[in-house]
Order: sequence, then structure tokens, then C-alpha cells
Amino acid sequence: MQIVSIENLSVKYNSTDIFSGVTLAVNAGDYVALAGPNGSGKSTLIKTMLGLIEPAAGSVKIFGVSPSTFADWQKVGYIPQRLVSFSPYFPATVEEVVSMGLLSGKRFPKRLSSKDNEAIDRALSLMDITALKDKKIGELSGGQQQRVIIARAVINEPELLILDEPTTAVDPETREKFFAVIDVLNKNKNTTVMLITHDTGSAGRYASKLLYFDRRVVFYGTFKDFCESENMAEYFGPGSQHLICHRHD
Repeated sequence: MQIVSIENLSVKYNSTDIFSGVTLAVNAGDYVALAGPNGSGKSTLIKTMLGLIEPAAGSVKIFGVSPSTFADWQKVGYIPQRLVSFSPYFPATVEEVVSMGLLSGKRFPKRLSSKDNEAIDRALSLMDITALKDKKIGELSGGQQQRVIIARAVINEPELLILDEPTTAVDPETREKFFAVIDVLNKNKNTTVMLITHDTGSAGRYASKLLYFDRRVVFYGTFKDFCESENMAEYFGPGSQHLICHRHD
């Protein structure tokens, strides 16, 4: 089953092409590391998939439906690149922010069940923030707030999880734990993952596919195929290709 289908997609900004002619498909259970240089259009591609940016041409389908008509957004978890910092006076606790991931899909009256509370506890534990559950989110550091947002995104165990450089503000130990959590969701829950990253070597330890994007699809396939590709050796230079593949192994 194709979770994401993109055909001949073009996006413009002020009549200038961001990218054009992009075609690709993401299948159920894929774990795609999306890499490329700064300004290559990676985040724009993701936002267009989510219906946050209108394409100039071509089509995007998510779960077989255009983003503009897709209704079941509980199936999708999204962590943007730049998170809004919470004011120190923002009244919600960590537990309340994480629970919003559940409440958004409930009908009125919106109440949490005992099963929901168990899911909240699991999400807090996964991101190692149980001890912060009663603290106001505005009192936390940027890295701690990032963990809270990640916990909110994964609490529903979404079928598609989209992450735009999610571990930028977290420490190495939390980063490794986060990757392990996403790996479990992918392998055990068949969650489809798209992860924007600059660390292609580390991402390759978990991701099943590499999408290298630079205003076009430069490469899309398995890491094994990337490492054996003469075209990619020519594109990157043998040294850079070897570095990515060596770290992947």
C-alpha cells in the first residue's frame, strides 16, 4: 500500500521554482531518511505532502487522498523543524500537552479514559520525561520541550510519522533513545517513517531507504543500493560516499 504518492510535483515561491517534476512513492512500513543540503527543498516537500503548501503543478496523495480532502489526521504524526518556544507563563503542564495528542481525536465531551492515561505514561516514559509531568512546559529547557512535543506526536502510534530534524535540541543519550523508539514503532507497529536528517550515516542504522533531495530526487532507494551506486560515487565523490556507507555499517 502506498502511504504517500507524489507525481510530477512542482512548488514555486514568488514565481521562482523551489523544485519541479518530483515523483516518488512511500510504501507502508518504509523508513525513509530524507537528506540533502540546506535550501534543497526538503522541508517544503514535507509541508506540501501535509497540505501546508499548495503545489504549482502535479499531485500529492496521502493514504490515497489529496491532503486538501484528507480528514483522518490522527493517522499522521508530525514534528516540524522549528518548534515554537512556550512562554514561561503558558499554563499547561507537560502531562496536559502530551495528552493533547489524544484529545484532538476525541468527540465532545473530551475526556481521558484509564487507557488514555496509560498511553500518556508510556509516552512520557519513552522520552524519559516522567519526572517532568507536573511541571509547566514553559519552565522547561528547549531540549526538554522538544521531548514533550515528540511524546505528543507518538502517543497515538500514528500510521505515518514525519519528523523534520527532530533531535536537534536534545542531548546524545536522548537522541539515541529517540531513534530506538522510532525504530520499534517502525518494526513492531509497521509505522511508516519519514525523517529529515543531515546525519545520513546514523540514520542509515535504522532507515530502510535513503531519499537524497536537492531540488529534485538525486537518489531514492536502499542504503545498499546507494553504497553500490557508481552514479552516486560520481555525484558525491568516492570519499563522501564511503563516509556515509561506512557510518551506516
